Amino acid sequence: MSRVQLASAAAVAARFGRAYARTAYLQHPPRLPGATGTVRAHVQASAAHVPSGRRGRNSHAGSIQLEPTTASSLEASVVVRGRAVPAFAVGFTVQETHAGWRVTSISLPG
Repeated sequence: MSRVQLASAAAVAARFGRAYARTAYLQHPPRLPGATGTVRAHVQASAAHVPSGRRGRNSHAGSIQLEPTTASSLEASVVVRGRAVPAFAVGFTVQETHAGWRVTSISLPG
């Protein structure tokens, strides 16, 4: 992966990771930047399983890790942190598509 490609993919990963972390405890999360329709649907479905005691809590990205895997793909993870809740990591894949760099898959807890 070239430096230019890495910079573009990393920017998408960072925007997505920060946005996901901020909305992890919402029952109805907003559209996340860079996410494909499949990822949006997966996040929406997962939101229904957030325990009621954690809904609406404030959370943020503790760290975002990136690992380029090919010239057009990288694996990323974000650690979601919040007050009085355990931190957890979410993995996701960023790939170059016909529409640019997009988050094409996500591995959510539970």
